[in-house]
Amino acid sequence: MWYHIPNKLFNKVGGLDFLLRCDYEISKIPLKLSSFYKQALSFGKLIFTHNYSPHNSVLWNNRVIVINSKSLFKSDWYNSAVCYVVDLLDKNGNFLSYEEFIDKYKIDVSFNNFNKVCKALPTPTCLPSLTIGNTSIKDKQFNNKLISNTFKQIVFCNYNVNVRHDLDSVLKEKSFSFYLKCPLAPKMKETHFRIISGIYPVGEFLYKRFNFEADFCAFCSSVPETLEHLFFTCQYVNAFWFEIHCWVSLRISNIPSFTSKDVLFFMDNLDSEISDVVNFVIVLCKFFIHVCKWKNASPIFTVFLNYFCQYFKSLKLISTMNKKTAVLYSKITKYLLF
Repeated sequence: MWYHIPNKLFNKVGGLDFLLRCDYEISKIPLKLSSFYKQALSFGKLIFTHNYSPHNSVLWNNRVIVINSKSLFKSDWYNSAVCYVVDLLDKNGNFLSYEEFIDKYKIDVSFNNFNKVCKALPTPTCLPSLTIGNTSIKDKQFNNKLISNTFKQIVFCNYNVNVRHDLDSVLKEKSFSFYLKCPLAPKMKETHFRIISGIYPVGEFLYKRFNFEADFCAFCSSVPETLEHLFFTCQYVNAFWFEIHCWVSLRISNIPSFTSKDVLFFMDNLDSEISDVVNFVIVLCKFFIHVCKWKNASPIFTVFLNYFCQYFKSLKLISTMNKKTAVLYSKITKYLLF
């Protein structure tokens, strides 16, 4: 009963699933609806994705395409793939003539009915000569994504500043998958994710994305704050990484010197026995640098070592330690002599 009644009712406008993808207005739907269905459709409107391109604007059940104050739906047109506003236009953005429409869609419709639908559209007789970059509004690539990205580019400056083109796919996959499996606090995972995604709020990123005034490094205050500078090349941070490398090298042999790519993303080409341990330490170090930045304090090795010991001890308190955590815990105990 709960299926058949609404199914029969909404089939008159293409079905409920189709209606919810239309830019409808309840008062203009050509159906007599109970208060229950009106309320349900009101909630459905909350999840509607607005369309700004004629290539994605649905012709039927549209609140602005009306005849006698009611939106339209013609099942024979819909079944013949006439669904979007652009389906009534030719490749030059002009309305199809009656003869062209009949020849293209093979629909049995009178000239008056065809003309009524065309006149119901609140648009000029052809699309304007509008372009974004080299893309014309008449091109099917002129879609919501293109329009949205253009506005984001204008409002947020370089919106795609976080796109990583300098990493090979294998290293990118390792940098994203490693931290998800490790026993790290949520804030540590969030910080690592922001760094490897290029969206950590350093001065350079805030300037490029939001046009904020670029800040200098939180530690040395002499160089504009970039991601690589803050987490690796700053003199105070670089000295911190040198001490970390010396500490790890005393316990694990053949550890190459850290590079910016090792620190920011993932230290690859290590023996599988020690890879997780070294990268786990690097992730903790990055979070420690992050904490120091917001505390206006320089990263100091002795402070980090105390922090690392406390975090290591907390791993013992995990009541349901999974296999990954248990293996990592035993390796830290073995190699870092805790």
